[in-house]
Amino acid sequence: MPAFPKNPSNGQSITIGNKSWTFNATYGVWDKAAGSDTGPTGPAGSTGPTGPAGPTGATGFLTLSNGLAISGSELSISATSTINIGGNSLGAGGISFNDATSINTALRKEAYTGQIETVADKTYTIDPDVATDRTITGFYTKTASGTCTAYLRRPGVGGGIKSAAVNDTGGSQGGLANTSISAGDVLIIEVSSNSSALDFIFNVEYTTTS
Repeated sequence: MPAFPKNPSNGQSITIGNKSWTFNATYGVWDKAAGSDTGPTGPAGSTGPTGPAGPTGATGFLTLSNGLAISGSELSISATSTINIGGNSLGAGGISFNDATSINTALRKEAYTGQIETVADKTYTIDPDVATDRTITGFYTKTASGTCTAYLRRPGVGGGIKSAAVNDTGGSQGGLANTSISAGDVLIIEVSSNSSALDFIFNVEYTTTS
């Protein structure tokens, strides 16, 4: 075991075990070195409280590999891709296209059109099995020559929509009734009172949402 030197010089150090001393010639003593007798490490202290959440960052820019890009309030698709949307609600602005057209409602306007060259007093079927619920909104009739009566209707009682006197002047018929047509209904035109009518043309307009 080391011992203290007999004639130490000023500042000379010695360590015995885990303790150290340094000789102070001014006072002729050995000064114990600070921290030379360190005790065992104590247990870890408790975790401090969690600080408040930081501010929300600015809206970023998202680009997906399928060509879908979202920047702020703008959505664009630059490549062919398939997008599955569980549900979507549009405001009054609807959907606008780059050719200046837009879709602002699910209601679509479509029409049946036809021409009967040689008219007879008989029933002409316009639609034998209506595909979707719809509302009749217009009935236009005209002949190239001659006259007849054209009755737009569904078969059965209460199915009449409009009976029109048709001639070569032509025109849209007003006063439509029973305009609600259900999927599966039959739509017909009954022609009567034919008087040499030729090239009878008709247009039946309707709206539908499906």
